[in-house]
Amino acid sequence: MNKLFFVFVSWFVLAGSCFCRAQSSLPSSVSLNGSALQHPYLVLTKAQFDTLRQEIQSTPWKQQSWKQLQATAEKYLQQPVEIPPRGGNWDHYYISPTTANNLKKGRQIGDWQWEHVDVKTGEVFRGDTSVIAKDYDGVVIGFIHDALAIGVLQLGLAYQVSHEKKYADKARAILLAYAERYARFPRIDNQGVREPKLGGTRIYKQTLNEAIWLMDLVQGTDLIWDMLSPTDRKQLNEKLFYPSAKMLRAFEYVGEVGNIQCWKNAAIGMVGFLNNDADLIHTAMFDSLRGYDRQLMAGLTMEGFQKQLSPGYHFYSLMALTNLAQASRNYGYPLRLLPLRRMFHAPLLLANGAMTLPAFNDSRMLNLRERSQRYLYEWGYSMFKDEPFRHVIYGDDRAEFTNLGAIFTGWALLYGEPNVSPPGPWYVYSKNFSEAGVGMLATWQGRDNLSFYLNYDSLHHWHGHYDELGFALFKGFEPISVVPGAVRYSSPEINEWNRTSFAHNTFVVNEKPQKKSKGQCLFFGGENRVRLMMTQTTNAYDSVRFIRSAALLNENLMLIIDQFQTPLPPQTLDIVYHQAGTWVNRPTGQSWTTASDKIGYNQVQDWQQHPADKGVSLATLTKAGREVSVHAASLAPMQVMTGYGKPDLGQNVPVMVFRQKTNQTAVAWCIDLGGNSPSVSLERVSQKQGKEAPESQAVKVTVKLSTGESWQIWANPDELALQKGAQVTKKLLTVEHREK
Repeated sequence: MNKLFFVFVSWFVLAGSCFCRAQSSLPSSVSLNGSALQHPYLVLTKAQFDTLRQEIQSTPWKQQSWKQLQATAEKYLQQPVEIPPRGGNWDHYYISPTTANNLKKGRQIGDWQWEHVDVKTGEVFRGDTSVIAKDYDGVVIGFIHDALAIGVLQLGLAYQVSHEKKYADKARAILLAYAERYARFPRIDNQGVREPKLGGTRIYKQTLNEAIWLMDLVQGTDLIWDMLSPTDRKQLNEKLFYPSAKMLRAFEYVGEVGNIQCWKNAAIGMVGFLNNDADLIHTAMFDSLRGYDRQLMAGLTMEGFQKQLSPGYHFYSLMALTNLAQASRNYGYPLRLLPLRRMFHAPLLLANGAMTLPAFNDSRMLNLRERSQRYLYEWGYSMFKDEPFRHVIYGDDRAEFTNLGAIFTGWALLYGEPNVSPPGPWYVYSKNFSEAGVGMLATWQGRDNLSFYLNYDSLHHWHGHYDELGFALFKGFEPISVVPGAVRYSSPEINEWNRTSFAHNTFVVNEKPQKKSKGQCLFFGGENRVRLMMTQTTNAYDSVRFIRSAALLNENLMLIIDQFQTPLPPQTLDIVYHQAGTWVNRPTGQSWTTASDKIGYNQVQDWQQHPADKGVSLATLTKAGREVSVHAASLAPMQVMTGYGKPDLGQNVPVMVFRQKTNQTAVAWCIDLGGNSPSVSLERVSQKQGKEAPESQAVKVTVKLSTGESWQIWANPDELALQKGAQVTKKLLTVEHREK
């Protein structure tokens, strides 16, 4: 199956060099009033709208979805056109100044002023325009700009489906109001600097938000184009669309690859297509440093993952790229589609049996069937007809959609196939994503699926975390280990906890965070029905080599073998693990009064020390009522510390630390979900010459269950010639399995 997987990936890599070309050259004319163009073409062609109207009549769920869109458009008709008097603030500032919890809008207390409420404590705050980080009213004003922009798009869609002039009239009124006032808003960046040399926009504080806003407005304009006079079109272009697009283009970073540039390209491209402007279209699509093609060819791993290696940002980039691809395709421009297709497949390849993705780097844990991801696969399936996409979109709730801020998600209505047949079983297999630097070990399916993800090459970027050889573990829908993911970027927690090494399931030396580092996968495969991988890093700390091997023994049992080497004097090695749930029968320990005040460590509550000698057993009870136990052993004495880390999903997370002062060691630990209470032991092994190998270079681990079943695993990262009974082996990982 792994071979088939790599054939699959390789085919997409080769196919990415191909183009889907609808015409061979770019148009060169630019018309500010656009009177010679046919519209709409950005979202759907006129022929596609004809088909959509027929589908609404014949497909009950599409009729329901249309009614939802129409009801939203009707609400806009009832509201006066009132453009906020200033631009919005960066939404990452919308946190409590005392707890860093998210805020929500409270009651209105004045013109463009509100109370702002801590979502957890209920504490109320007021905005302060003299401090950019406390301009909470500005954040709400940004949300209003979002609502007006997406309102123009939805009103335009309602007009195209119904041909009722009232929707176009309302969209036109909002657009012309923005055109009249846009130039009056000063440019301000998210640090509060007015008219900065680089960055800053008029409606928001960063180009990302401005780009999404502009894209909505241009898509909406395109939909009501036939209701606009030449004067309207010229005013919108000269006072609004071109100034905004040129500002976005002027503030591009050279060679920028990532989600923000994807959105800039989408907005610039929409203005270009609307006006037949070859210069803007070239910038958005073909610019060699930052265009659509650059994002797909330089911004993706060979497996199709966006190189920021965050599931959340992968989809955020895909949203922008897909919008731009749809417009380009409708307008008949050269379009690279196959790399985009790989972007749809990559999350499916990574997903576990419950179609869930881990919260690696700046991301939350995602499920592909959530509406915030699912709507994109409606477009993907209509475009490519790939069977795996049906696993995401199939269901009886396709009619409902919930927009993501200024991002319209009603794509099932626009692009969804009316009738999607039930997909077959969803199988999950072990895979190694070598360029992305993630190995996935998996067994069983669905709710019984056990999936282990080991992040061995975090390719550090702005959205990266210091978690080399960190991991995530899932049992079906349920996370067993906890990965911190991201919070709002203005929160102190992003650097004091979420991005720290200690907050992850990894290792820490001398209580200091890891450096930016690059790991390796030394082995990936299986033996005797055990799925295996071995990874290492040699540059997370100076002169330190850390090897982490993983063995998925069965659907309820995960074994991790950690080996540590350094030529330096003994160092403080901490193996850190965060497990979901609450402590069960936590062993009696002493309060750890000398607990470190170092970053990450200082966020833990109720620290305790436990006598461990050479082994320890700990357990938590998850929200689903599953007891999960951890059994750790070493050949040398360990200190074991436990406590509660930062909350995840509203619950403080148990954290355990296995500590040794050493310059070479091996620690083996099992995570058991089946109530088997396995015993774990380590043995030194002899080399061919009879000399005993240091456990940091080669070690034998035995795991036994009360049923008599057992496994013996040899971890040999230096490929020493080991004496294994009467045989000699140099294999990196060897497994013997006995049923009883």
